[in-house]
Formats: sequence, structure tokens, C-alpha cells
Amino acid sequence: REMRTVRYAAVAAAAAALPGARVVYALLLTALAYLALTRYDALALSYVKRHVSERRVVFGALVAYAMSLTLGFALVTGGALRFRFWSAWGLSTGEIARAIAFSGTTFTIGLLFVSGAAFVLHPADGVLPPPLTVSVVRALGLVSLAVVSSYVVANVSREAPVRLLGWELPMPGWRLALMQLAVAIADWTLATMVLYVLLPDGHGMGVLAFSALFLLAQVAGLLSHVPGGVGVFDTLMVLLMKSAVPVEQMMATLLLYRLVYYLMPFVVGAALLVAYEARARVVRAANGSPRGIASR
Repeated sequence: REMRTVRYAAVAAAAAALPGARVVYALLLTALAYLALTRYDALALSYVKRHVSERRVVFGALVAYAMSLTLGFALVTGGALRFRFWSAWGLSTGEIARAIAFSGTTFTIGLLFVSGAAFVLHPADGVLPPPLTVSVVRALGLVSLAVVSSYVVANVSREAPVRLLGWELPMPGWRLALMQLAVAIADWTLATMVLYVLLPDGHGMGVLAFSALFLLAQVAGLLSHVPGGVGVFDTLMVLLMKSAVPVEQMMATLLLYRLVYYLMPFVVGAALLVAYEARARVVRAANGSPRGIASR
């Protein structure tokens, strides 16, 4: 309903009117954001006490995140790619499972902390659609921060492993827990800024207020399990921002954001994956073994 009057020509004109410098800034922020994402995997491998070269960590993480952020179902898509890479690099199935679980925990804890802080500090009064109110959003923020605080306290006070569904998961310890928060804060801050710098002039919205709206829409997109949150995230951003940015301009901004933050990394990640698999076939053929790539 919001977009029933939107015409392609108006969206294209709004996209063309965006200064090229803004797109450059968005590209640079996207590069930094994906580098921050590689630290999730670095911390996960540190958690299971396995050394993998920095080159491999960065390569595997970039491919896994570039594919999973766009395709959705990150546990399946990203997990499968990590299993492919990490098993070839010498990790056992148990180590891979624990590392993936740890990486997922880092992502979740970081999202809870950043969104919780934004919801408490600036719950976006005046732009929330029913049934959301300032009180509801602030309460969600407080619950999120309480969960994160409990996680950090548990890592300070507890040494015994956590047993879950037959798995024994050692506590990472307070230093690693704080590093999880630092990496996740950097990741979500950079992801937010990619879209923020693409907003047209005159929107009049501060970074903190925008962050609350962005994270609210991201949470909804993640809960929907739609690949990349397509439709869910975009519709919410249009609704939440319509008092500050006309629909046509917001649609143009979101399309550029999708191109810069999702589609371009996806193409690069797919190309890297194809190159990796082609090289793997060559090495396996040369070694006469399906595991030949593991030693290279």
C-alpha cells in the first residue's frame, strides 16, 4: 500500500541524484564491515584452540558471509561452507560444530547489545508503527541488555562447561566474551553506517535515532528467515523513515544498499568459491586423493 504510487522513473531519478561520493563511502564502509565479519571466525577458531593462517581465516569468512548474508539461512549456507573449508584445513567435526556455535553466539550477543543500547537510548519516538510504542521498544532494549550482561557475568563467574543437547561447550572466559562484544559492535555499527551514508540530504535524522530503526528492521528481517531479509527489512525501513525521507528516495537508497552491501560481495564471494573449488580439483587430481587440498 505504501508503494502503490511509486514509479520506476522516480526511483531511478532519486538514485541518479545521489552524489557519487556517497556510494564510494558506502563501498569503503562495506569493505570494513566484511573485514569485521572475518573476526567472528577468528574468535571462533581461537575458542576451539585451533590455529589457522590469517589468509585462510579471512578467505573462508569472506566467502561464507558473502554467500550466507544474501542467501539467508546462515546456519545452513554459512555452516556448510565453513565445514567445507575447515575440514579441509584439519579441523574435526566436533571442533567445527563448536566453532560455528560460538560464531553464532557472537553474532547474536552483538546484535542484542547494539540493538538494546539503541532501543534504550533512542527508542524512535513518533515514527513507530502500532503496536510498537516507546515503552515496548525500550523494554525490548532492557531485556536485550540483560541477556548480554548475564552472558558476560557467566563468563566471569563460571568455569565449568555448559552441557547442551549432549554437547559440552567450554565457557570462553571474560576476555574472549568482551572481544566478542567488541567485534559485534564494530560489525553492526559499520553495517548501519553503510545505509546511513546513502540517505539523501535533508533527512534530519541523527545516527543514534537511525540506528534504532535500522536494527529494529534488521531483527525483523532475521526473524523472518527470508534471504537477506528482502521485503521485510525494506518495507519496515520505508514505513519507519517515511516522515523523514520520501518513499521514492528511500526505495532508491535501499536498492543501492542492497547492491553495495549484499549483491556485490555475493558476486565476489561466489567468484572466490568457484576459484577455490577449481584449484581444489586440480590439487586433488595431482595428488590422487580427495583430501589433497588439506595440505595446501
